[in-house]
Amino acid sequence: MSLQIINDGACIRIQQNSAILLVTKTQIKTIDTVRVDTVRIDIGEGALKNIYVRYTDVSAPVVQSAAELKDAIKAMLTSGGSSGSGATEQSQLSIVTELQNLKSIFRTQYYGFGNELDLTKREPSKIDESNPNVIYKGWHKMVGIPANPEWAIQRITRANDVVSYEWAFGSMMQNNVWDERLDGYYLPYDYVRLIE
Repeated sequence: MSLQIINDGACIRIQQNSAILLVTKTQIKTIDTVRVDTVRIDIGEGALKNIYVRYTDVSAPVVQSAAELKDAIKAMLTSGGSSGSGATEQSQLSIVTELQNLKSIFRTQYYGFGNELDLTKREPSKIDESNPNVIYKGWHKMVGIPANPEWAIQRITRANDVVSYEWAFGSMMQNNVWDERLDGYYLPYDYVRLIE
């Protein structure tokens, strides 16, 4: 039985083969030796939920007694992650920068030009297939009331073997009325400047 106790930053990872138990450092109330060969990790949830570890079962950290294991776990509680570095201002700024980069990627991925949402990456909230040669797809913002001007509407038509994809007024802007989709003016995407 080979057990490893690893410092994982805010947690202590207790791993046996593929079974892993993560215990947050703030959850641990006390660490003590209860027998000559056993360490108890008290997580403050009653005697039946304490974690008992025999030092002879532990392969990492390498220790020679229960007292050494207790001291090794205590050292893990007061240090940062396994690299030995805790949270610093520099590491936090690095994380913030990465989050801003992800935000930028997300906006680029899901938003088109200006404030238009790239609706091709989401499922429509309404589909009208009542005409066998025409399909209307609608994406709404806010609550999706069909009579309100909060819809981007795509029209897909089939004439013989040609399928055409067009948007109400050539735009993915969510400012059309779903109930008026049959009377709308449809153009291929991004022809909005020709109308203006």
